[in-house]
Amino acid sequence: MKNTNVIISGISGQDGLFLTSELLKNSNISVYGVTRGNNHEDFFTRLSYIDPDVNFSNIKMVNIDLKNLETTKQFISEVKPGKFFNLTGPSSVFESIRTPKLANDINKIFNNIVDSLIIEDNFCPFFQASSSEMFGLQSNIDSVLNEKSSFNPNSPYAVAKYDNHKKIQLLRNTYNWPICSGIMFNHESEFRTTDFLIMKIVFSAFEISKNLQKNLEVGSFTLQRDWGYAKDYSSAMNILLEKKMMDDFVISTGNSTSVKEILDYSFSLFNLNWKQFVSLNPSLSRSEDPITIKSSPQKIKEMTGWSAEHNIFEVVEKMALYVSTK
Repeated sequence: MKNTNVIISGISGQDGLFLTSELLKNSNISVYGVTRGNNHEDFFTRLSYIDPDVNFSNIKMVNIDLKNLETTKQFISEVKPGKFFNLTGPSSVFESIRTPKLANDINKIFNNIVDSLIIEDNFCPFFQASSSEMFGLQSNIDSVLNEKSSFNPNSPYAVAKYDNHKKIQLLRNTYNWPICSGIMFNHESEFRTTDFLIMKIVFSAFEISKNLQKNLEVGSFTLQRDWGYAKDYSSAMNILLEKKMMDDFVISTGNSTSVKEILDYSFSLFNLNWKQFVSLNPSLSRSEDPITIKSSPQKIKEMTGWSAEHNIFEVVEKMALYVSTK
């Protein structure tokens, strides 16, 4: 009988939310969500926002420390997952710079998970959330990044992700394991905090429109990124494991957008001209970050049929609606 238990480590983030919603479209699946806290109210409130008909009885939230090998082994032995999605770790580069230990935890948790699965002889389909941050600065600034591009990680977060990415390739070859790495480019949703640029812009535009905030500072107007929607990327994760893919895949939209364009559109949603309220503060940017990032999701499209359904302006609209109704 097919094992329908699925573990999502790092379930409480935006990717975990949308992935849970996607998985529970199959009523036979039980999701075991690993989280660091005991307060799950926000998670279930947001999950209901995504899908009012979601069946909460098929979700089991588990508060365990995956940095502890014995605890991890016991958990995996009890659940016997048929799929594993590892989304654990800080999603902010700045967070990893402020607290380097968080980046070290990325490696420790990954090692404990894969070691526990190997001990259990459970080579279930496994998704590892890798990051486009692994690419860092490229020698050719016009490079379109794909699976064959060179890696040049330049933050604690990127280095940790790269270390795990290399180990995935070894595990795949050694054990013939359907273990898949999704090299995920920037992706946003209505559930982002204002620690992230686009939600910071959208929320500030809303606050300024209500006279609750006077202005906004950003680090760059010209910076360009390939921004997508977390729901689309969670769908990509699910498809990759459904197809038991054993490879690395860039997950992106293939389109880059500038901060200026985001500012213009976000403020227009609240009938504002961003130029009247936004100023430049270069100290908010990292000099080692590339100005423009371009990517190609051609491989995942050709091998699975997946492509992003939303552009970043549609995501901004969802963000604006969400902050306006909170």
